[in-house]
Amino acid sequence: MNEMPEMEKTTEVGEFSLFGGPLHRLGVRMGLVRRGTNSAALGLALGAFLWTVLVVLAAIEGNAHRLFSVSHIGGHVRLLVVIPLFFMCEAWVGPMMRRFVSGAVQKRIVTGLALPALSAEIKRAARWKDAGLVDVLCLLAGILMSLGS
Repeated sequence: MNEMPEMEKTTEVGEFSLFGGPLHRLGVRMGLVRRGTNSAALGLALGAFLWTVLVVLAAIEGNAHRLFSVSHIGGHVRLLVVIPLFFMCEAWVGPMMRRFVSGAVQKRIVTGLALPALSAEIKRAARWKDAGLVDVLCLLAGILMSLGS
C-alpha cells in the first residue's frame, strides 16, 4: 500500500555541487582546496597573485607611486579582500545547497515527473560547471573589457 510509484523508484538524482571546473581542479592539484569544498586558500592565492601582477605592471610602467594613493584603494580591496570572500562564501554556501537539494528529494518535496527534470537540470549544471570553455570565455570577456576602459 505504501509503495512508491515506479517513477520515483527508478529515478536517481545526481549529486549537486557548485565545485568543479578548471580553476577548482588546479586548486586541488596545488593543495589550495581542502576537503573538496574549502576553497578559501585558493581565493587568497588568486587575489594575492593578481594583486602582485598589478603592482609589477604598475612598476614596469612607472606608475608605482600612483598605485598606493587613496583613489586606488578600491582596486586593492577588490583583489585582496573581495576575491577571497567570494571563495569563502562558495565554501560555505556550496555544501548547504547540496544538502538542500538532497533533502528536497529525501523529504519527497520533489516527486513524480519533477524528479527526472531535477536530475536533468543537475546534469546540465554539472556540464556547464566542468566546461573549460566557460572559464576561457569569462577570462576573455574580462580582458576585452579592461582593454576598452
